[in-house]
Amino acid sequence: MMRRAVTRLARRNFGFAGTQIKTPSDWDAAATQAIATARTHADAINGKNRDPLLTLRRLDAVSVALCSVLDPAALCVAAHDCADWRAAASGAAARVEGVMEELNASAALALAAAACAAGNDLPPSARRLADAFHSEFSRDAGVAPARATERQAVQLLFATDFDESASWIRVPCVGAERVAAAVDAAAPGCASHNGDSVDLFSTCSAVSAFLTVSHDATARKIVFDHHEAALSFDALDVLASARRGVVTAHSALEGSLIGGVDAAKAFVYAALTTAKRRAAFEERRGAALLGLERLEPSDRLAAAHRLRERQPTDDGDVVTAICVAPPGFTVDEVPCGADEAWAPGVRKLVVAGRGTRATIYLDLEPRPGKPTGCAHYTVACACDVDGSGADAPAETWGLLTPSRLPAVGAIVSSSPDARALAHEWGHALHGAIHRSTSQHLAGTRGSTDAAELPATALEVLAPRRRRNTRGMEAVAALRGAVFDLALHGAYGCDVSTYAALAIADARAGAGRRADIIDWLPHVAEAPAALYAYPWGRARADGLWRRPDAESELLCVLEGDEARALDW
Repeated sequence: MMRRAVTRLARRNFGFAGTQIKTPSDWDAAATQAIATARTHADAINGKNRDPLLTLRRLDAVSVALCSVLDPAALCVAAHDCADWRAAASGAAARVEGVMEELNASAALALAAAACAAGNDLPPSARRLADAFHSEFSRDAGVAPARATERQAVQLLFATDFDESASWIRVPCVGAERVAAAVDAAAPGCASHNGDSVDLFSTCSAVSAFLTVSHDATARKIVFDHHEAALSFDALDVLASARRGVVTAHSALEGSLIGGVDAAKAFVYAALTTAKRRAAFEERRGAALLGLERLEPSDRLAAAHRLRERQPTDDGDVVTAICVAPPGFTVDEVPCGADEAWAPGVRKLVVAGRGTRATIYLDLEPRPGKPTGCAHYTVACACDVDGSGADAPAETWGLLTPSRLPAVGAIVSSSPDARALAHEWGHALHGAIHRSTSQHLAGTRGSTDAAELPATALEVLAPRRRRNTRGMEAVAALRGAVFDLALHGAYGCDVSTYAALAIADARAGAGRRADIIDWLPHVAEAPAALYAYPWGRARADGLWRRPDAESELLCVLEGDEARALDW
């Protein structure tokens, strides 16, 4: 059984989440430095360079520089309890994102990535990175027209006026001030900033603008649920077509452990058989709790909440029980400096072993305005750079004096739920001890399936391993997987949204329209994510039946993704 060793280590003077940022004004300086560094590496990539390993290192260095601001800024915007800090981080991230979009559209970088992908005799990790860069630059070349079509479709989604009796809705939203300003610019007088929320007037233009500018999935979900009856599936077809212009089934599944479209379909159908049986039992219990004879799709969310209310609460320090170390590693709790913490109660853990040292912050105390649920944030990925260290793995291609940059992560939760914390701890460990030579594919940045596998595996070790709504949750996730497969051609070309929904209903049962619409952003950003979680759950169940489960899990955490296929 994995165990946790707790000791006290020496304290060092760090800034926010282990970075060098100690005041809100430091964000702007950090963005300036990151942009300058990224441009320097990008400018060094040109047609005269014939060394693919050096080009890959420079491309990864561009990614390292940009992510040095984007990653901690995402944590700060989501979790910092000071509005000045959140605003400064959001502004810095916006500057860096602008440069990132510019570099993604660079023809010179795209040609360099293509040349790397065409190279022969690359080391395995370099080959994977070359293919990833080539795929991403090729995809990004077609994003602009698809995004324009998508924005038009969003405007059409809400073509019906809403009931005046429900004309305002308050939406908790990350970056609420920025989102409210953008909505107000598109629909004057229809949005205002209210702390960590947006007060939104439900005209079609205001709601459409909100969905267009907000990157907060939870906020979008609230709006979808509130205005579900007004959604237009004709416009949704246009939106789905735009998404297909950005991501195809092949690009989504090419690097997936599931093994491609046919293997994904076979897995989804097999998993549905098991999940439906459990869900039927849960739905009968949920209907009884709600005083209903049977559950309709619109009742399932309420039933799930009622079933969860019947679960016992966790006793004792959930961190001690959940944040355990894999074989050969230790987890030490150390004092968290005042400059490191972004809110009261933030804790700091250090993971060490096998030449690895990583930091994971825990923000588990409830407070007003904190994001709901539980999430892992990457602050810095472990990767190899030129330096003077000796802790890099053996395959350090393209480096003269390899040195290992340590990983930093953070888990932010609004409630001490053991299962959710165990899942995010799996993500944190994956990022902490992954042996990738590049940060661009390190830990959770790699295969979506491999990222969800250790997370779901560690859920099994949680004290509350029995979840009253596991079947209902699995069916909902698998319904999204069927819908995703249908949109990307698994059942024939040019499947409309209506047809994809009908296929999902036939395979997994009817659901809410708002759920389907909320899946569409995931379909574009990471399609395999829709079946990565149930796939990881199935593989995790197989893992813990093995006598060598811990050593096998460690192999996946360190980067041997292919091992998971044999469980």
